[in-house]
Amino acid sequence: MVVVTVMSLMSVNASACDTSEVSGSNWMSCLPDDIPLNELSIPGAHDATAVKTRYFTQTAAQTQSLFSDDMLKAGVRYFDLRIYKKNNDFYMCHQSVNCKDRDGSDLKLQTVIDNMTGFLDENPGEALILQIKSDRDGNKNDQSIADYFKDLALQGKIYIGDTVPTLGQARGKMVILSRLDLGNDTSTAKYQMPNCGDKQVYWAIDVHTFNWGDEKNKTMTLTAEDLDYEVWTEDEFDVTRNEKRAYITNSLLGDKSAAVRRDAAKDAGKHAWSIVYTSLSHQSVVGVIGEIA
Repeated sequence: MVVVTVMSLMSVNASACDTSEVSGSNWMSCLPDDIPLNELSIPGAHDATAVKTRYFTQTAAQTQSLFSDDMLKAGVRYFDLRIYKKNNDFYMCHQSVNCKDRDGSDLKLQTVIDNMTGFLDENPGEALILQIKSDRDGNKNDQSIADYFKDLALQGKIYIGDTVPTLGQARGKMVILSRLDLGNDTSTAKYQMPNCGDKQVYWAIDVHTFNWGDEKNKTMTLTAEDLDYEVWTEDEFDVTRNEKRAYITNSLLGDKSAAVRRDAAKDAGKHAWSIVYTSLSHQSVVGVIGEIA
């Protein structure tokens, strides 16, 4: 379904580039600039860096078969990043399990970011979405993780704006969805960029405050009345295959599907982000973010 949706969007703008040269590394480059990023169906990875762990936890903790640099070349544009801090540096994890690099060392966040910024330098027509979360030690390191990404924004590597960007606005950048807990600041203030005069712009879209109340559809929904977006995430992971299949089907095609929620959000003057994970516990997984047209 993702491939069909992406290809149908490519055909809309086929005259803008040579589609015979489209690959996993550059598929966004043939899409029109004015498409809102949240209305694309974008292939992504849940627990994106859990490729290699310790041998005795490999089966339970592994969620991917490709490292981030190979995922980028394959066309993945959404990355769910789980981060922990050790000795004043940041590393990747899957809850209590450390993610490993190719050489068996603990995988650093900086390695992942270097892969992504290098890829964007080589493919400036692409855009990446990173969902960031502290996956260990409660929220005690959330502010330092936020400071790390804010510094990337000051370096011009992250999209800065006041709403969900279009693809044209996001090209060559990383767009941040933040699940960090930064205390009692309002959703907007804690991600605001400094020294921008009267214009209020932000380096991340806040998706921390989820409401798990949608039991019928097994979703998390961001409730933030003062913002112009809502976030809907299907993330049932510890269920049977048949139950998971039903949740995914409803997320994509049911009465609370991505398209239905997108249209309802538009009617209310908001943007809808829909994230659908196909992952189950102990499965190799790929997630999908976006709207299904």
